Amino acid sequence: MSVPDITYDVLQSKIVQSVSNVCETMIGEKCVFTGSEDLSQTRISTPEVGSEKGVSLFVGSVGFVGEINGVVYLFFRPTLIERIATRITSKAVERMGSEMVFDVCGELANVFGGGLKGQLEELGYESTLTIPTALSGDELFISTMGVKQYIRASFTLFEERFVADLALADLV
Repeated sequence: MSVPDITYDVLQSKIVQSVSNVCETMIGEKCVFTGSEDLSQTRISTPEVGSEKGVSLFVGSVGFVGEINGVVYLFFRPTLIERIATRITSKAVERMGSEMVFDVCGELANVFGGGLKGQLEELGYESTLTIPTALSGDELFISTMGVKQYIRASFTLFEERFVADLALADLV
């Protein structure tokens, strides 16, 4: 099964709509879309989400499999994901612990992926979500084996940048 022929512009609009819905419904804030790029057929590097190099990132991801296959990623600086977690849980960072920050990161990716999955189903491509994951580190790599389309979209929320990626792959 190969990647459906969905244009870059359509995929970009679906990403923007899904991320915007996540921000408004889960965080109660509007995010600002600042641009996107087609990284298909390139070596994918970890996105810069702030001015400091070497700062750890939090990454939430969830996959989807079926008539269309892929994975979505959300990349956050610690300061932003902690602020989001505080907003969602109504707890101060010091009181919630790092496990809850990871849970919030994974759940944001899950809701983003679910929204995108629903929009792709409206185009006729059924799929099922995988279990979301969240991790943190300062040197993260994304494997692009089998990836045919890769789009990276940038947003700002609370005046901080975060990134949403969509990778679509052939089913092997």
